[in-house]
Amino acid sequence: MEPIISPSDSIRFWDSNKFNLCSKTAITTSSPKNGDSIVTISNSTNNKLCFGNTRSSKNENELKRELDLKTMEVVKKNEEIEQLKHQVIKLSEQYSQELSICCNYSNNLSTLQKDFINLKYQYDSKEEQYKKQIQDLQKKIYSNDSFQIDKE
Repeated sequence: MEPIISPSDSIRFWDSNKFNLCSKTAITTSSPKNGDSIVTISNSTNNKLCFGNTRSSKNENELKRELDLKTMEVVKKNEEIEQLKHQVIKLSEQYSQELSICCNYSNNLSTLQKDFINLKYQYDSKEEQYKKQIQDLQKKIYSNDSFQIDKE
């Protein structure tokens, strides 16, 4: 089994709140009494990165279980995303329909307003015309009456 990291690999170390790329590394492996294999990676500035690898299948099973749980969470999130996409599409369609209704309503309202203004103008015109006709008729009547009164 080949090591994951060889001494010639470059590794990023945390140093003074910055990541520095270190090309000179030293890798040491130790085996404590509990059977874990601990790998320590250090660079020339004595920064160390340590991680352990347990040989027991219990840890491996836990990792697999955790991976399965995370995978299920991702699948659920993807399903939620698809449902939300479907809802967004549905809402967009509803919005388009509502907007179309509003545009039609606005257009119809504008047409009705124009028609109303035209009818009002026609009414006012006719009213003025009728008033004038009434005045003319009244003048005729009074003039005829006065003419007849003068004749008598």
